[in-house]
Amino acid sequence: MKLTGLLVLTCLAVAACGGSAATTTQLAATSTTAQAAATTTTIAPVAPTTTVGDTTTTAVPATTTTVVLGPDATIDIVNFSFSPKNVTVAVGTKITWTDRDTANHTTTADGGLWDSKTLFEGAQFTFQFDQPGVYPFHCKIHPSMKGTVTVVG
Repeated sequence: MKLTGLLVLTCLAVAACGGSAATTTQLAATSTTAQAAATTTTIAPVAPTTTVGDTTTTAVPATTTTVVLGPDATIDIVNFSFSPKNVTVAVGTKITWTDRDTANHTTTADGGLWDSKTLFEGAQFTFQFDQPGVYPFHCKIHPSMKGTVTVVG
């Protein structure tokens, strides 16, 4: 079963100091997928835009975070990035990383808690998160590839 909805939050502010200013903040499509044992919700904020007179300014959008409710989660390694890049899971969740690139990669905790060693195309690595906390990780082969696992509960 797949449910898809769109949540748009719009705030309008008018300044009374000789001019007008409009501020719009949107929260992009929120997609929820319900599967047998897990639910995944992705929240992707859209950059707020401010217009004053003839000038429009758009802020840098916030980072997308995927929340997984269930015993297992997956992170794909594709196009030299982790997808999702940021994930929030409950204590006891197992995350499986799968290398879907033709290039080799790793998933390595910044603090050394886990290290997959080199993953070849199609290879997988699974780690179970038993303690709450924030766990940044990266690819040792491509250090610009980064992500974060947040464990709650």
